[in-house]
Amino acid sequence: MEAMSNGRNNIQYLELSDAAKKEFLDGFDRGLKDGAASASRIWELEKLTIDETESIISLLAEDRNSWNIEDGQFFFETDEQIDRFNKHLANIEKFYAERMEMQDRAIDRQRKAIDEL
Repeated sequence: MEAMSNGRNNIQYLELSDAAKKEFLDGFDRGLKDGAASASRIWELEKLTIDETESIISLLAEDRNSWNIEDGQFFFETDEQIDRFNKHLANIEKFYAERMEMQDRAIDRQRKAIDEL
């Protein structure tokens, strides 16, 4: 945050007109606001991923004798266990996909901003 604040403060020293500096500052502030919202969502997705991973570990710990691994695949004794396991994995994949989509959008925005320069 200190680096961002220093960057914002240094805009005043650029050799630009006052109008250009204001536009630059406005863009900088919009970027900070968007960045903060994105960072917050990424941390939320990380927490949700950890929660789902914890749920998988709890499922596996419930009864170590009710599942095994063969050729890298989990096998469970009951469909209910399979469904719970798959639900947790699906949620983790969903959270990962959202993070990747956010990253792709950010890259696209940066490319567009560079192209507009």
